[in-house]
Amino acid sequence: MKYYLLSVVQPGEGVPPGPEGVARINRDLEIFHRELREAGSWVLVGGTVRRRPPGCAPPTAPP
Repeated sequence: MKYYLLSVVQPGEGVPPGPEGVARINRDLEIFHRELREAGSWVLVGGTVRRRPPGCAPPTAPP
């Protein structure tokens, strides 16, 4: 059995997508996930997200 990991990241430089761009990305991902499920694949979403307590900045955040 083959395993794949799809990571969606936001680059640290440049302008992040606006609300319409994020909505389009989410819509495209949901279509992709549905196609995978229909083909019999398992789709796990958000399982590798590292949760931080509120107010705790990520280690790469500037001081």
